[in-house]
Amino acid sequence: MLDKYDLADNSWLKTTFSIREKWSMTYRRNTFSSGYLKSDLDIVQFFKHFERSVDDKRTNENKSNFDMTQSIPILKVKLPLLIHAREVYT
Repeated sequence: MLDKYDLADNSWLKTTFSIREKWSMTYRRNTFSSGYLKSDLDIVQFFKHFERSVDDKRTNENKSNFDMTQSIPILKVKLPLLIHAREVYT
């Protein structure tokens, strides 16, 4: 098609084609996506699913941050520097 329309030297098309693995499902068929990308989703469903996934990640991050503030880390090595860092940062 590039030859047919004399676009073989178009820099934008060359760049877009060089990163085709990032945007084309055809090139991503063997890529693990944990169910986040499905070829049968329309754009609205995709963004709803994406928003839900981001919310889940944020919730997990907030829970981890909260859990971190509620406990003292267990040190594997009792070095004075690590003990001091534990007391200062938690």
